[in-house]
Amino acid sequence: MPGQPTSDVTFDRTRLTRRGFMAAGIAGGLALTACSQTKPEPSGSARMAAAVDAAEAARPHSGRTVTATLTSQPVQIDLGGPVVRTLAFGDSIPGPVLRASIGDQVVVTVKNRLDHPTSVHWHGIAVRNDMDGAEPATPNIAAGHDFTYRFSVPNSGTYWAHPHTGLDEDTGLYLPVIVDDPTEGNYDAEWIVVLDDWTDGVGKSPQQLYGDLSNPNKSPMPATSETTPTTTPASEASTSETSPTTSTSPAPGGPGPRREVPAAATSSVATPETSPTPTT
Repeated sequence: MPGQPTSDVTFDRTRLTRRGFMAAGIAGGLALTACSQTKPEPSGSARMAAAVDAAEAARPHSGRTVTATLTSQPVQIDLGGPVVRTLAFGDSIPGPVLRASIGDQVVVTVKNRLDHPTSVHWHGIAVRNDMDGAEPATPNIAAGHDFTYRFSVPNSGTYWAHPHTGLDEDTGLYLPVIVDDPTEGNYDAEWIVVLDDWTDGVGKSPQQLYGDLSNPNKSPMPATSETTPTTTPASEASTSETSPTTSTSPAPGGPGPRREVPAAATSSVATPETSPTPTT
């Protein structure tokens, strides 16, 4: 047959010697190898990568990029009187508002300055698995290390972001995420309300409460002295390194749309916020 490997061995149909049998096997093996090399099958990881690339290409793309830097670190926070030591993104609870529009590319660098691994999960936002902030699809960020999340946002809405590690989100690590729809009407003002049932520093710690819930047959754990709030005036509370910065390109036309915000984080007083001046 044309294109098939050939052999110098002549075969006798009535008498097949041991040498002839081996030669036939080698020739057949070469033929199979040649066939298999002409049609390589992609690996499972390659097929998955191709599927992810196709899904990303099908998303809306505005051509704009929203960048932010978040630093996970221990801080002292004024709770409207008591000053407690807890965790935060930068020096505020909740963390800074991250705002984008449909189709924007979001690039967020997270600096882990904690003594344990952490992450940032983009709750409710349809993002690619390796940027979702939840193991095992996305590895956690080791203590003292940085990681940059990159993804496009396909749907408008009010979301929030938080770690998927231990009780980090219960001790101050969370922030609101707003994705605007450029086609939606504008309003005179909007209020972003973030709620949290706060316990850290004003009684039992989240770790103690989790222990009580995990062991219902054991006596409740008493609050330790470590959770007693300090009396340091807010003006004397230590501050952290430069707070996270967020650069956004909101939809033109003035203040952003009014939205309902799910219970997720912390704020005792709602304050109005207007959208920044549109940039090009």
